[in-house]
Amino acid sequence: MQKVSIAGKGGTGKSVLTVLLARVLQEMDYHVLIVDGDESNPGLYRMLGFHHGPRDLIDLFGGP
Repeated sequence: MQKVSIAGKGGTGKSVLTVLLARVLQEMDYHVLIVDGDESNPGLYRMLGFHHGPRDLIDLFGGP
């Protein structure tokens, strides 16, 4: 399994790069998993074409 990590200051295009890279990799028949750890800008799901934002990980594991 190959892994890629994208990090940097706010406003540098990390989300755009992530979406473009994911789409290219999918076109090449790779399975892509994106984990967005930025709670201050939860808009990546919209760029990926989803209508609803993801649930918090803590909710998936039963809450606090």
